[in-house]
Amino acid sequence: GVDPDDTYNETPYEKGFCFVSYLAHLVGDQDQFDSFLKAYVNEFKFQSIVAEDFLEFYLEYFPELKKRRVESISGFEFDRWLNVPGWPPYLPDLSPGDSLMKPAEELAQLWETEELDMKAIEAVAISTWKTYQLVYFLDKILQKSPLPPGNVKKLGETYPKISNSQNAELRLRWGHIVLKNDYQEDFWKVKEFLHSQGKQKYTLPLYHAMMAGSKVAQTLAKETFAATAPQLHSNVVNYVQQIVAPKGS
Repeated sequence: GVDPDDTYNETPYEKGFCFVSYLAHLVGDQDQFDSFLKAYVNEFKFQSIVAEDFLEFYLEYFPELKKRRVESISGFEFDRWLNVPGWPPYLPDLSPGDSLMKPAEELAQLWETEELDMKAIEAVAISTWKTYQLVYFLDKILQKSPLPPGNVKKLGETYPKISNSQNAELRLRWGHIVLKNDYQEDFWKVKEFLHSQGKQKYTLPLYHAMMAGSKVAQTLAKETFAATAPQLHSNVVNYVQQIVAPKGS
């Protein structure tokens, strides 16, 4: 098996999103659920709590749900959500998001061709996109990487909002794209990002990408780690050490 602390994935977040969506579904009114969330934040702000505290507050806030014993509905028991592995028992309807995601998919397809159709590309106004749309677009670009020669350079020039962003989610993905395409002109941005923070979520994936890349990328990984190790949490140091210089190598 793999130690969950040795890697990063969004499974707990996605499953948690499904659970919170299910709780909103039980309420049946989004405005009421939003009011509950505000009350929850006010009740527990500046405190450390566990999931059971949240659920107890939820049932107290909605006594009609508590009376219906929604926490014990067969197949959807709260305990099952928290403690049983496997696929979420409830999946929210995400189809309304298709209208937001489809343009990102179509734009990514334009960037994977050898002969770029800049007229079609520039017709897509990403200046109005939300961050999550940009993140999705970059995820699609990464899936299609490596792109034809010159495309990443042109991508960065066309979208400085992305390539020069200070948003951590965008910087992570741009760094991935830069490394997977061996676009050495922007390697300094990967280095700068790793110097600016030490969060495991952002740090480990980039070191994995560097060590899976070119010799230049691997050298960058080792030099950056040597320079930043003193500022990193000891656990992160150990994980990065295993990436850049695994035992037995």
